[in-house]
Amino acid sequence: MKLSEEKVPAAERNLLRLRDKIARNPAARNANPSFLAVLVGKASFCRRTPNGVFVVPITELGA
Repeated sequence: MKLSEEKVPAAERNLLRLRDKIARNPAARNANPSFLAVLVGKASFCRRTPNGVFVVPITELGA
């Protein structure tokens, strides 16, 4: 989770790096994640980056 949109690019890179690191470990036997997402405290809308990572404002997670 990040407070603002400014931190999304770094969070996206970290998520993709973690996904790739886990995928390279044959002993892990983990399936690829269904999706990757960065929760943002302040954003005006949901979106999907060109790399497929969702950017979701926390306000959209209502019950």
